[in-house]
Amino acid sequence: MHELPIIKNVLKIVLDSAHAENAKQVKTVALAVGEMHDLIPELVEKYFAYVSRGTIAEGAELVIKMLPVICVCNSCGEHIIVHMRRGERTEACPACGGESLAVISGDELAIDNIEIY
Repeated sequence: MHELPIIKNVLKIVLDSAHAENAKQVKTVALAVGEMHDLIPELVEKYFAYVSRGTIAEGAELVIKMLPVICVCNSCGEHIIVHMRRGERTEACPACGGESLAVISGDELAIDNIEIY
C-alpha cells in the first residue's frame, strides 16, 4: 500500500504543473518507475484514478514505464540487469562470480511527461 502516498505526491506535482500552465484538463501522465520501488502498476493506476477524482486530472491516462535495475560489478565492471521479484535479486556477477554489485539505475521515480490541454 506504499503506492498511495507516492501517487498523492505525483498528483500534486501534476496539478501544480498543469495549473501553472492554465490547463483545463490533464490528458496523459507518463511515469518512469525503477523496479527497486516495487510498485504494482495496477495499484498505481487504481490509486491515481481514485486520488484524481474531482480534479483536472480525473480520467487522465496513466502510462507507466517500468525500468530494470542495472548494477555494475565492482570486480570486473560488467553491467548486469537484475530482475527484482519481491526482494529477490541477483547475488553474484554472472561474468566473474563477484558478489560486490553497485546499483547504477533502477531506483528512479519520475514524471516523464504531462500532456495537458
